[in-house]
Amino acid sequence: MDQTSFSLLAGLLVGSHVGALVVRNFTGWSLWLAYPTGGLVGFLLFAAATFLMIACMAWLRARKQ
Repeated sequence: MDQTSFSLLAGLLVGSHVGALVVRNFTGWSLWLAYPTGGLVGFLLFAAATFLMIACMAWLRARKQ
């Protein structure tokens, strides 16, 4: 596994864990409810941020040429 894949995987895991903890703190739900919902929210937010970062890098690279 190369460094980019490893960092993306680690970011997705951390994003889903942080999302679950945020949902648990704000709603007071048990971990059984907070991890699926918050994990999904964190996963989607990190995936969107990653997509935007890749799109911006591709745009800057195309603009540079």
